[in-house]
Amino acid sequence: MKTYLQFGTIIRLLLTAGLLAMAPSVFSQSPALFSLSVAPELPVAGDTVTVSVVPANFSATTTMYTWSRDGLPVSGAGGLGRSALSISTDANQSQIIQVRVAVDPGAGFSPAEQSTTIYTLPSPSQQQEVLSALQSEFTLRASDTNPAPGETVTVEVVTFAFDKDAASYQWYVNGALQRSSSGRAQSRLSVAAGSEGEVKTVRVEVRTGSGEFRTKSVTLRPTSVAVYWWAETLVPYWYKGKALPSLNSRVNVIALPSVPSPSLLTYRWEFNGGLIPQSSGLGKSTFSFGLNLPVEERVSVTLKDALGTLIKTAEVNVKPVSPTVGIYAVQPLRGIVYENRLTDFSAPSGNSYDFLAVPFFFAREREQQLGYTWTLDGDAIVGTFAKPWLFTLTSNAGEVSLSRLGVAVTDLIKAGERASASFEASLR
Repeated sequence: MKTYLQFGTIIRLLLTAGLLAMAPSVFSQSPALFSLSVAPELPVAGDTVTVSVVPANFSATTTMYTWSRDGLPVSGAGGLGRSALSISTDANQSQIIQVRVAVDPGAGFSPAEQSTTIYTLPSPSQQQEVLSALQSEFTLRASDTNPAPGETVTVEVVTFAFDKDAASYQWYVNGALQRSSSGRAQSRLSVAAGSEGEVKTVRVEVRTGSGEFRTKSVTLRPTSVAVYWWAETLVPYWYKGKALPSLNSRVNVIALPSVPSPSLLTYRWEFNGGLIPQSSGLGKSTFSFGLNLPVEERVSVTLKDALGTLIKTAEVNVKPVSPTVGIYAVQPLRGIVYENRLTDFSAPSGNSYDFLAVPFFFAREREQQLGYTWTLDGDAIVGTFAKPWLFTLTSNAGEVSLSRLGVAVTDLIKAGERASASFEASLR
């Protein structure tokens, strides 16, 4: 029995056999295996470091190499058989150098790449410099770098690296040697700040007990912060004193630093030690609060510049006072006799006399809610008055009277805020 293959089947068999014959040269590439060696293994700053490719399964001389340093190609370092790279390191400082190499051995191998990191150690002289720096390191600390004008500032050497009492110090203020404050163990200097805007530079030269020498300086820039407050309370127009705060009134505080651009400072406001974030920030130099408790309240503000450096801290204490009321005579031609707060009054009988009740230190926002109650010899005078703060006293001609006229002013909404006054009125 004979078997006949179709022509298409024969062609497919021939193609398959051809591909199988070609497979080793087309698909069977070996990965290029190698390692990197670095000499010297522990390089010192200034050494020449050589990085070499050590092949495991290919020839170094017939391979193409591409070198890069810190991510950048190294010009002229690559090429056929260039299996090593020499690197000159910086003699003045330690370095971290990243080296990468790509290898291409050619036919039968797939390209590969590797990288290594080189760390250079400080040179002996650099190590000695670091050691000397550690043994002589210190901080020059001022009690306040932005003192008030004329304030005494203490500048001190602070260190854990050497014995301060065994060291010698030379102190300078604006370049002038402070002989009386210099010498062995003189690690502290007291200096008076200058006037507003007068800068002083304090410098110290330190020689430790082991002979190490260091110098540092600090700048003192006098700055003052005036903190003012005012209360939104009632006072008459002629009153020359300060409007004092009372319970339920508002108080405004402003910080005025003696700097060229106060709007560029950051203000951090605290109320009784707690931060007020909504009132703090760049250029926010004012703060407002309500006096809701009969206790002293503490307001503080911290000022910092654009770099976050502390400029100044200031605080103020505000305590509510009890409101008062004064009674003043009103004359027809002159008006209010404001220089005389009445305690007694004498005048001829038979005339009318006007008296004005003037409230002090009630919350300004409560002005329309104030109630006035007049009394005569302790008895309330009832009735409806167009101007309840004004009272008119009348008498008959020839009538002699001695009466005590008084007034009580009360906040009709905020219960508890009340003030009263009275005087003796003698009519003859």
